[in-house]
Amino acid sequence: ALSGCKGERHHTSDMRLYELMQHKITVISGHFGSGKTNVALNLALDAADAGEQVSIADLDIVNPYFRTADSEAFLRARGIKPLVPQYANTNVEIPTLPEALGEIFYGGRRAVVDVGGDPEGAAALGCDRDRYAKAGYDMYFVCSFYRPATLCAEDALTLLRETELASGMHFCGIINNSNLGRLTEPSTVEATLEEGEKLAPRGDSGRGGDGGGAAVLRQSGADSKPDKTTVLK
Repeated sequence: ALSGCKGERHHTSDMRLYELMQHKITVISGHFGSGKTNVALNLALDAADAGEQVSIADLDIVNPYFRTADSEAFLRARGIKPLVPQYANTNVEIPTLPEALGEIFYGGRRAVVDVGGDPEGAAALGCDRDRYAKAGYDMYFVCSFYRPATLCAEDALTLLRETELASGMHFCGIINNSNLGRLTEPSTVEATLEEGEKLAPRGDSGRGGDGGGAAVLRQSGADSKPDKTTVLK
């Protein structure tokens, strides 16, 4: 049993990753190196496999080196519509947003949004926060306790709060994606659960709802889609 966003302790349960998508739009945010892009890609893939029509929008204006746009051809082949900035994967380093970003707010497609997890990246969300609220969204904070900027719950909470303040939007859940790449073992993740417990009850900043909590991903990566994820409700 681990803590949820409101401090209650609940037993874990297995569920498909796409079940985190409770509303039309699912925003995935996290600091550089947290694995948020892998999580966003896998979420879109899992939703498509479940029969959903889904698009994925690349709003990461902070990190040009590993982003959703890198997998554009692969996503299209899987029936997912990528919305990527005009200059993604070019030599032009201009932070821009996808021209067709407005599509995520309308129509029948579900949308996954990959956004940088710091104040600069979150500002891209804030421009449209009213439209996100009207369309309905879930926003998850992806955290790896093996990254220098988020070695403990206190550091992660600081980034979480800064992201919320800059975007004017609120997280409804936390995804513990702590890993050591190919060296990851079950014990690697288990060693971070205590920090996850500390963070989860404090990550609920007022949006409320019963969907909040922390999720522990068993594995992630566009070439290694998890069948299930352990979610702490």
